[in-house]
This record gives sequence, structure tokens and C-alpha cells, in this order.
Amino acid sequence: MNFGQNLYNWFLDNSQSLVLLAIVVIGLFLGFKREFSKLIGFLII
Repeated sequence: MNFGQNLYNWFLDNSQSLVLLAIVVIGLFLGFKREFSKLIGFLII
């Protein structure tokens, strides 16, 4: 139980940076996906 509480407190302390990191990762992933589909489109054309 104590471990779960520590983990919960750690998430609360780091939630802002974790959210920012998640946004950056998702943004990069979507950006790469878009560029990749453009590249495939150019290759097909």
C-alpha cells in the first residue's frame, strides 16, 4: 500500500512534466506520420 501511495505522490509531483512530455511525443508521432504519408504519396506519384 505504501508503494502505491509513493507512486501516486510521484505522479502528482511530476504530472505537469509528464503531460508536457506526452504532448510532445504525440505531436512528434503525428508529425512523423503526416510526413511519412506525404513521402509515400510522392513515391506513388
